Amino acid sequence: MNNAIVILAAEAIAAYLLVLWAHSLRTRMGLGPFYALLGGLTAAMSWITDAGLKVQMAGITFVVGSTVFYTALILGVFVVYVFDGPHSTRIAILAVAGVSALLPIIAAVLHAQMGITGEAALRYIPVPSLRINTASVATTICDLIFLAMAWEFLGTSRLRIGTGLRTFATLLGVMWLDVLLFATGAFAGTPGYVSIMQGTLLSRLVMSVFAFPFLLIYLNWQNREMGAVIENRPILAILREVDDVRTQLDLAKREIERRKRAEQALQDSEARYRGLFDYALSGVAVYEIITDSEGKPVDYIFLEVNPAFELQTGLRPDQVIGKRATQAVPELKDAPFVEIYGNVALTGKPVEFEEFSEPLNRHYQISAFSLGEGQFATVFRDITERKQADAERERLIARLQDALAQVKQLSGMLPICASCKKIRDDAGYWHNVEEYVRDHSNAEFSHGLCPDCARKLYPEMFDEE
Repeated sequence: MNNAIVILAAEAIAAYLLVLWAHSLRTRMGLGPFYALLGGLTAAMSWITDAGLKVQMAGITFVVGSTVFYTALILGVFVVYVFDGPHSTRIAILAVAGVSALLPIIAAVLHAQMGITGEAALRYIPVPSLRINTASVATTICDLIFLAMAWEFLGTSRLRIGTGLRTFATLLGVMWLDVLLFATGAFAGTPGYVSIMQGTLLSRLVMSVFAFPFLLIYLNWQNREMGAVIENRPILAILREVDDVRTQLDLAKREIERRKRAEQALQDSEARYRGLFDYALSGVAVYEIITDSEGKPVDYIFLEVNPAFELQTGLRPDQVIGKRATQAVPELKDAPFVEIYGNVALTGKPVEFEEFSEPLNRHYQISAFSLGEGQFATVFRDITERKQADAERERLIARLQDALAQVKQLSGMLPICASCKKIRDDAGYWHNVEEYVRDHSNAEFSHGLCPDCARKLYPEMFDEE
């Protein structure tokens, strides 16, 4: 008998330490392995309890499934609630409850299979009892929820209970609640109900005293040495977590709908952009700037061009897309306007300018703007005809100005002598009329005599007539 007790104690210590160790790994591996361990312990507890393994000591019966595995589960849910909160605890409770509900179903299916095939009954798989298993699953869920509520209630400031007493009271309360609920659900109305209740309450007290040091040492170690915070939460935090999950689901649904609307708006915007890009009469191109080791722009790559690009430049899209400017036009030694484009791409400042492209022998009006992350775009159009027309107009104006410079006009009031008919210039000098007119116009004089002057000067010629 003493050997059985020693073995039972060793098994319990191993199970307790295994659960606490798995929980301590959460900072490195997450809680996944911990949840898996809880599920395995739940399965072991169910099979061993159904098998009826017990140990007697001083008139007290210790059920191996409860002493070792159920208490280990309680410790696991205890620490995950204290350090990881209601959400993680809810997952642990679902894992334990799910395995507890699944195992009797599996056992029932296996026994039914044996009965149908006519083979021998499975001696090592107990036949599940609907009442007992239902009571077990329901009690487990209630126990774990009660654990969280009791811990928070005993931690309220008005009670002023220390961590040690708070821990032991919560652990013992869960143990005794389990006895009350399970014994009532599984055995109420049977002859042995009262004796089962009394014996189990005493054994659970001993189990609580035995497991308490392991739990308290772990709580203090995590809190003081590892820096894990023991938070004080509302008493119903474990239940409110369900409402929080529903709220989060509603928020997630709204967020999904918002994102769908945003994606639709983005698709509409992209469709409008694509329409402008494809049907614009001006050339549009998207580039990525290339810099040297010192960050100086030295070239750029064509990423995308619109259909009008070919009309404006004479270069086909397949000639330029994915290539550097110096590769797309082999005659180039340097990429055209690379300094201007580099400044736009690297500083984000847009620019508009007119330049002549020698390789293409065309004049362009160009607007360049940054797209972020070293990319930029240009919108441009060929203005060669306009430049040629401007140049021709300038030439015509120059010729007209030259012609006008050679034309001399006389205008305004001229001071002329009433007697000798000389004209005074702006400097005050007097000139003969023909001399003044010749100097201030393109007119030339030929000399002759009018009839009156001829008769006056040569009267003899007129007298003969």
